[in-house]
Amino acid sequence: MRDYLFSICIPTWNRSNYLEGLLQTIYTDIANDNDFQIVIGDNNSDLSTYKVVETFLNKLKIKYIRQDENIGFGGNLISTLDQANGEYCIIIGDDDIFRPGWLKSIKPLISDFQPDILISDRYVCDIDLNVQFSEQCGPKVDMPTLFNCKDPDIFLNYLSNTFSTSGFGFISNIIIRNSAWVRSVNSPYVSGHLYTHTIKVLDILHNFGGKILRVPIESVFARAGNDRLGELFTKDVGEFDKLMLQFEGFLSAAEFILFNSPLKKAAFLTPLNRIFSSSFRTAFLNMSSTSNQQQGAENFIFQLDRALGSINQKT
Repeated sequence: MRDYLFSICIPTWNRSNYLEGLLQTIYTDIANDNDFQIVIGDNNSDLSTYKVVETFLNKLKIKYIRQDENIGFGGNLISTLDQANGEYCIIIGDDDIFRPGWLKSIKPLISDFQPDILISDRYVCDIDLNVQFSEQCGPKVDMPTLFNCKDPDIFLNYLSNTFSTSGFGFISNIIIRNSAWVRSVNSPYVSGHLYTHTIKVLDILHNFGGKILRVPIESVFARAGNDRLGELFTKDVGEFDKLMLQFEGFLSAAEFILFNSPLKKAAFLTPLNRIFSSSFRTAFLNMSSTSNQQQGAENFIFQLDRALGSINQKT
């Protein structure tokens, strides 16, 4: 039996100003609640990160792990969850914050449904956390709904009706049963991938027939545009490179887990199929030409069309 019901897992790297706000909102919601542990995975940040953590050590049950060197976002994510002592791991990026009351509301949800994975919605915000819009991060449901992915038709339906890449690509709206995370696929490829969490979630659902609880509630306020590519590559990444890395990462996650299930792979890629309209393809290729990467962009579109089963279809 685990020591806690929930571990709030925060992989962090040089964002002490955001981390302080996140920890404060957590403290406001769950102070003195013995069901929660906080696990902070510090990916070799500067000393300001620990100084923030130190101010909360007597307020929250914190386990703090600092890497001796930057091991990339995926490696740090895996390391952080590996240190969790909760039955469930609540993942959140260090630049996001929970919606007030969300952490208390998940107790009855977990108790009633016993899912392997929970996916909620999000508020997309600017850098100052002013809400820009609400984003649906999974199939449209009117109430918390459990999907048993052991049934391939149910899993296919879930994938087909997830219209945003945030349904599996956003990290701060995912709660995972710890035992499912531990047994899911792990390798240097996975830990070095841009979508480490996506690969592991897909593995839990596809290869282990996991149960996913879809909750149509905005659980977090997310700062848009704060990607972790700088942490992954330890250098600044250009705008077109960001697009390519994100699109290729999403496609390669599907190829890696769903390689033996072309229908599920195409369904998982529904968001990219929606994004890559005829007009966007033209704009994408124009951007690639400006960045001297047209061949790579054309190859990506070829691979995407092949995965979607529409290689000979004009879109």
